[in-house]
Amino acid sequence: MFPQVGRREIIWDLQRNGGSVAATTERILGRGLEVPPPSFQPPSLAASAPHPPTSTPPSTQPIPQDLITRYNLSSKIQLSVPQAPPQGPATLPEAKKAGWSANKNERQALLQRRREEMILGARRKMEERDRKAV
Repeated sequence: MFPQVGRREIIWDLQRNGGSVAATTERILGRGLEVPPPSFQPPSLAASAPHPPTSTPPSTQPIPQDLITRYNLSSKIQLSVPQAPPQGPATLPEAKKAGWSANKNERQALLQRRREEMILGARRKMEERDRKAV
């Protein structure tokens, strides 16, 4: 934004004013920035000059896994193969009648059951669509 001002001067001013970009911008536009002392060596100057962002993200990103593996639903897949009606609609009206439970554990169990039913239902739909496509 300000090519006439060096990075070292900007980093010095940001450190002096607590990281306020607005204050540093006002100083640059108003009276200019002070020259930092010769002993000041910004720690991020060497790291910010050449950016190699393509080398770090692949090593830090986790390997994506499917939802069945993430939520340990593989045992429920075998149980849901015989095209039984999903359990969700049967328990959903009961849950709507009862409303939110005051017990945290009951709410957590209800939300977990809904999540599992949603994932398994989506898997069934995908398998049916794949069967029809073939």
